[in-house]
Amino acid sequence: MKTNQLTEARRALVAAATLVTVPLAHGDLLAYDPFPTGGSDYTVGPIAGQNPTTLGFTAAWATYSGGAASVAATGLTDSRLPLPGSGGSMDAGGVARTHRAFSTTYGTDGTTLWASYLMAAPSYSASTWRGEAFGNGPGTSAPGEYVLDIAWDGWGTPSTAANQVILYHRPSPTMGAGTGVTPTGGAINLMLVKFAFGASDSDSVTLWINPADVSSEAALGAGTTLSGYDFAFNRLWIEDSAGGGAATYDEFRLGDTLNDVVIPEPGSFVLCLSGLALCRRRRTTGTTRAPMPTT
Repeated sequence: MKTNQLTEARRALVAAATLVTVPLAHGDLLAYDPFPTGGSDYTVGPIAGQNPTTLGFTAAWATYSGGAASVAATGLTDSRLPLPGSGGSMDAGGVARTHRAFSTTYGTDGTTLWASYLMAAPSYSASTWRGEAFGNGPGTSAPGEYVLDIAWDGWGTPSTAANQVILYHRPSPTMGAGTGVTPTGGAINLMLVKFAFGASDSDSVTLWINPADVSSEAALGAGTTLSGYDFAFNRLWIEDSAGGGAATYDEFRLGDTLNDVVIPEPGSFVLCLSGLALCRRRRTTGTTRAPMPTT
């Protein structure tokens, strides 16, 4: 291969690699937080009081109780998510409950939402409380406030003492459904949640943990569903009561459909494959050039 052909092939390869690694616009998402760091984004360190511009959120992160939730410099990734955003992640800090308001309230009857996020922790057990939650209040414990927890704990109803999807409605007792599945300790877990808002008292939430096939809802297989309640939410909560070895969270997405939160954007793959095909063609066949004119 001539020098100029080799240079073009290398440029094509770099272009293809760039298409794979640079995040595209997430126009179909309602809320998205990859915890980017630097510049006007998050600052590595305590997250309380930080208020960067992130899609679908408003106001600053606030701590409800204890802990030292913080932004870490490194992030989490998973091949089942759309092209990941740049930046860091959120460390729950241990024994912390931290929340941030969405730009709107979700829960209109007749609508469906999907959420996905990554979670990693050293371990999970019935003596710990780790997970994300969706609440309708700032944590004042006022009657009528509730938090829908996707968590691992020992505070549930007698029949579901651990590993639960929990709707805690103050001042009522916890209502939960055992998941039967625990995230893998010491690994990155993909958490996938579907919210279906029906008429009064017919809302449901379904959880999948590390589904192998995310190409369609049918391919996800059986999840764990909590239903028979009426709820809406306007805040994202990060909760951890384990103390030490806190959980890390990243790549939170909220959208109208499954494809919004887990399936890579088709456009990115078309561009990527085009770049790779161009690179391969030039490397295997070369490029014919017209001869230089002679004088």
